[in-house]
Amino acid sequence: MKKLLLLTLILTFAFSCKKEEKSEADFQKEIADYRKKLVTLDIGEKPKNFSAKTFSGATFNLKDHLGKTIVIFGYNQDYLQAC
Repeated sequence: MKKLLLLTLILTFAFSCKKEEKSEADFQKEIADYRKKLVTLDIGEKPKNFSAKTFSGATFNLKDHLGKTIVIFGYNQDYLQAC
């Protein structure tokens, strides 16, 4: 009896879950939005104005450093392992 009740609950849950399917247009819009957020910079290329938070918590604005040589090191924290 318990097995039948458990099976009924599992089947009810399984059929009540609907997978959300995205249309091709929605998928393409997500990709376009993601690409807008990407920052790409090749060696020797002049970067667009941007601002970023530094390790000390201050905000770095590129426009404040026009005419100076700077080195930009960036990384995605998603790929760092916790210590």
